[in-house]
Amino acid sequence: MASPSMSSSVVKSMCHTGCHTVLSRSCRRVRAARSAVRAVPHSGACSGFTSLLGCRARLSRSSSRSSQFRAHATGRETTSTEGSVETGGDSGNNNGNDRDDDEGGNGDGFPEWAVFTQDDLVTVGVALTASLFLRTFVAEPRFIPSLSMYPTYDIGDRLIAEKITYRFNHGPEQGDVIIFHPPAALQAQGYSRGDVFIKRIVAVGGQTVAVHDGRVFVNGKPRVREDYIKDAPKYDMKDVYVPPGSVFVMGDNRNNSFDSHLWGPLDIESIEGRVVFNYWPPNKVGQLEPHVPVDDTSYAVVEVPPVDAPDVSVVASGKE
Repeated sequence: MASPSMSSSVVKSMCHTGCHTVLSRSCRRVRAARSAVRAVPHSGACSGFTSLLGCRARLSRSSSRSSQFRAHATGRETTSTEGSVETGGDSGNNNGNDRDDDEGGNGDGFPEWAVFTQDDLVTVGVALTASLFLRTFVAEPRFIPSLSMYPTYDIGDRLIAEKITYRFNHGPEQGDVIIFHPPAALQAQGYSRGDVFIKRIVAVGGQTVAVHDGRVFVNGKPRVREDYIKDAPKYDMKDVYVPPGSVFVMGDNRNNSFDSHLWGPLDIESIEGRVVFNYWPPNKVGQLEPHVPVDDTSYAVVEVPPVDAPDVSVVASGKE
């Protein structure tokens, strides 16, 4: 039996001899084609050129077969030396990979868009973290599910509420449209802390609010600019004192709004953000127009609450 080294030498010699023979034949064909091109007149140059191209194509295929023959011989040498039983597995696997590449796959049967690398996972993680941070501390998109703020907002309108002003600049002000979580008084009625309401601030801490004769009165004087409401209120409410750290909120649809005139002032801690921008529908896109009293002095803060003012701070804090 021939030794492994002798077998290897024989295979290499066969490979080189075969390659040399194929290449010699191909070169002779190329030279013959070139001679044919020189011999034909100008009018027949196209056919000679076509013959030359065909010869070059055959040369390319011959070179490819030579390369495959040499690679196959080397592969047999390697597998034989290492004692591998399967000698045709590599060839089949390569053909499968070629098909996957042609079909846009990754070699495992999955399309390229469905394969995630470590960099992809890091990118997705950073994007989700940034989105959560922005939504929690900077701004939050919301949509309107009811008519309590009509006609300012209709069902399906979408807006953005920012959360920076009240934390770092100033506190809530009259005319601000805010989103907030239900206070303790509403949670006691079955609302979840995760629910979100939207209303307009009509009074802040230290002021009194009353409703009668179809108008809202703050510190005994009517609000002089409420062109955003749907209808004048058809109910009456006696003076309610707004304690410090709270605001009194009402819906622009005064007769169809579940707001502070029913459950009392809202504590500032429940406020989630201030509405600043509308982005849907297209005819409402833009910054929300602020509505503030014309005469700020008419709503001066009352330092001492009236004697007959109800203790609504108990309702706001949820204590019994």
